Amino acid sequence: MPLHRGEPRPHRTRWELAARRRKRMLGLVHGVAKVIQMAVHMNAFDPILACALLDSDVPPPLVFSFLFTTLRFQVIVSQLQVCQLAIAACLQRRRLGAANSGGALPLGVNRSRPPRLDEWSDALCFSLLRFRAHEVWRLMHYFGLLDDNNAPRDFKIYTSVKSYTRRGRHQSYKKYFRCRADTAFMLLLCHMARPGGYVDLQPFFNGMPAPEMSAIVNFLLLYLIPWYDMGGDIERLVHRFPLYASAIAKKGCPLNNINDGHWDQPNIIGFTDGSHFATCRPGGLGNHRMTLRDWETYNGHHRSHGINVLGINFPDGHVCLSSPFTGNRHDGAMWAAMGVYRKLRRLRRAARGFWVIFGDTAFPASEHCHKMLAAASEAWQRSYNLAMAKLRISAEWMFKDMGQHWNRLHQSKTQKLCGMNVGGRIQLAALLWNCKNSLHGSQTSQYFGVQPMDLRAVLGVPRQGYMPAWVEDA
Repeated sequence: MPLHRGEPRPHRTRWELAARRRKRMLGLVHGVAKVIQMAVHMNAFDPILACALLDSDVPPPLVFSFLFTTLRFQVIVSQLQVCQLAIAACLQRRRLGAANSGGALPLGVNRSRPPRLDEWSDALCFSLLRFRAHEVWRLMHYFGLLDDNNAPRDFKIYTSVKSYTRRGRHQSYKKYFRCRADTAFMLLLCHMARPGGYVDLQPFFNGMPAPEMSAIVNFLLLYLIPWYDMGGDIERLVHRFPLYASAIAKKGCPLNNINDGHWDQPNIIGFTDGSHFATCRPGGLGNHRMTLRDWETYNGHHRSHGINVLGINFPDGHVCLSSPFTGNRHDGAMWAAMGVYRKLRRLRRAARGFWVIFGDTAFPASEHCHKMLAAASEAWQRSYNLAMAKLRISAEWMFKDMGQHWNRLHQSKTQKLCGMNVGGRIQLAALLWNCKNSLHGSQTSQYFGVQPMDLRAVLGVPRQGYMPAWVEDA
């Protein structure tokens, strides 16, 4: 008998169950009446109405038995295909059991194998994955997801994330399943690009159960950690700092116009800003293993719980993103923890240039971090702030582009800090945006007129190598 608070719940009597059935049937009758009223009012059949009806709980045969009486004869043939597709989608959702079983297939139903990358067209890949098919193959090559014969690897995906960190002698008894690398990477990209749950992705992946989807996404989020660290290292871009300074000088930066070509003098190379990504309140319902306190993730400015990150946007559109911080961290504290000031000072002492990052008034002013002039009373101060404000707006574009292409970042009601890897998804969005920028350019690169880096230069080879030590081939 399950445990309850207070007295145990009484068993449902027959009259309660009968009342529930009568209430459900009354709702169906009201739905059918509403459908008839809408159909008579339009005097025609609308495909959008068909999709809306089939998403409801009204049985399709009962609906169409009333609808077809109000249709005109000349539009019936043209709408039969739309009706067939809508009914097929409705039956597929019921067959998958998405509403009742949490995304797993019911017993006795055999699902087909998941799709592969060579089975999807470029248009479908670009719509669902934000990349074309040949671009996904290139990403898989640089991420080490292909073997020596350029074929996708087969990985062992463990059902528990702890299996990747706690490796013992009983590892062979842990539960796992096999998955191809191209299917796993397609699922990760589709999960980041499309809002909603794993159940919404089942029609595209031939009914793959939601628990398997979650295990695959968690596996790849851990697998790509070396590329997260490499993407946030600004020392990899030192050879392009003179190009950045010259591009900013051409757009009217007062400081770079004076010191352009003199790299031993301060030159601005990028613009920084912080952003807040809202999440659920830690410790709420469904978040039993709380490791964060409520006040640690609450942001008083945005009035929500979440994660703060600091990003640096360069003129070619490349984004260097910091590790995630708690929601109460200030932009100045994240700047100090990111260590950019120490790296730029090390480059200056090594006579490799005097480089400066420009931020807003929230950042601490220093020799390697300039900001807007506060209390600008004189004319030259106002003109300086006006000129720099037109350039600093590019720091807002990086978070705008990340949010538009990877809608997963704005699903605050499904982001659980203690129950899922929220910070890894934010870093993955920055990594994928750098890949997207190198392939197609961005608003920042067009504004400053700088050609983005090649995809090989963006990804390259991480410090830990292509394959982490805990990754196992099937």
